[in-house]
Amino acid sequence: MANRKHLAILDKGIQHWNAWRKENSAKKPDLSGAVLIDKDLRSINFSDTLLNRAELHNAILNNANLSGASLFETDLTGAKLIAADVSGAHLHLADLAGARLCKSSFHAADLGGANLFKADLHQTNFYRANLTEAIVSEAYLPRANLANAELFKTDFRGANLSRGNLIETNLFRANLGGANLARAELCRANLSEANLESANFEEADLSEAKLSEAYLYRANLCGANLQYADLRGTCLIGADIRGADLRECTLVDTNLEYADLSGSSVFGVSAWRLNLKETTQKNLVISQYNEPEVKVDSLEIAQLLYWLLYNENIYTIIDKITSKLVIISGHFIAERKPIFKVLQSELHQHGLTPILLDFEETAEKVANTTIHTLANIARFVIADITNPRTIPGSMLSFIEGLPSIPVQPIKNRASDLWLAYERIQKKSWVLPLYQYQDVDDLLTNFTKEIIEPAEQKMLILQAAAGSAHSKRSK
Repeated sequence: MANRKHLAILDKGIQHWNAWRKENSAKKPDLSGAVLIDKDLRSINFSDTLLNRAELHNAILNNANLSGASLFETDLTGAKLIAADVSGAHLHLADLAGARLCKSSFHAADLGGANLFKADLHQTNFYRANLTEAIVSEAYLPRANLANAELFKTDFRGANLSRGNLIETNLFRANLGGANLARAELCRANLSEANLESANFEEADLSEAKLSEAYLYRANLCGANLQYADLRGTCLIGADIRGADLRECTLVDTNLEYADLSGSSVFGVSAWRLNLKETTQKNLVISQYNEPEVKVDSLEIAQLLYWLLYNENIYTIIDKITSKLVIISGHFIAERKPIFKVLQSELHQHGLTPILLDFEETAEKVANTTIHTLANIARFVIADITNPRTIPGSMLSFIEGLPSIPVQPIKNRASDLWLAYERIQKKSWVLPLYQYQDVDDLLTNFTKEIIEPAEQKMLILQAAAGSAHSKRSK
């Protein structure tokens, strides 16, 4: 309920009210619930005033001072607050639908849950303001300042945020579906898990932005700056990314199905497990801007060429992988982990590089292409077939698919024989089974029973491959 004395002062006019405020600066006027519909309140001093649940529908508050005011659940629909100072004000759940708030300052104001549907907010200052779960859909916000603002779950569907300042803004799980953010500044903004479907980010600055698991279905990112951006798990299905700057951004588990990357700069991009089905990848630039342009038509090729062109040690690394890699395969349940550590340590002692392929039941669907690619560049494979009941079928197909790589099967003497061993022992690349008593026995005979037979078999297989190649050449 509004203070009657304060209402009486206001009824005498704006000049009288402002003069009274100046003389009584320590007082906090209470106009809660006041009916001020259609009132002309231009240049009024409402700083630190209680206006909770007041009715200011269609009121004119241009150049008004509402800094620090409390407007909880206040009705400001259709109001005009052009160039007003609303900094630090409490507007939680306030209704500002259709209001004209352009060029006003809401610096550090609390607009949590407020309704700003179709409001005119162009060039409005929301620096460090709180708009958590506010409704700002279809609002007009070109050149608005939302830097460092809290926009968690804020609804911006269809809003115009073009050329806006959203630097370091928190837009986590915000809804910007169909919003216009052309040429907006979103450097270091948090857009993780946000809905950005069909949003327009043309020439926007998203450098260092967090876009992990964001939904950018059919979004427009033409010419956008995504340098150092985090795009892990991001959905970019059908997105237009032509001419974008993707230099040194992170693309892990990113879905680029049907997206268009033509002409994008991808120098130093980190790309892992991408969905590139029907993705257009023409003229990808893998060189720096200050260097002659080198273009390719595939992200995978771009990454490879990046390593070849910019890593001085790449050939040493390739040689180390292809000449020293040894695969240790098996199903290493908890009690078998010490055996893997022993094998790993002994291989290191021989100057070799061990890689573990643990064939767990849950790994049945692991891409066979990846596994065989690793195996086919290995020096040899140690296949532990102890505890045969725990070994999945993928282990058998793995061993049978390595005709040019020595496979040394091993098992603990106390363990049952793997039924599939009868099938693999006939393969020319599979060495006789080595059975050990315990860890000490394995260590004692490691060189004689594992390293030496595998190395000898490798030379035999290489000679056979060379002979076959010579015959085909003739």
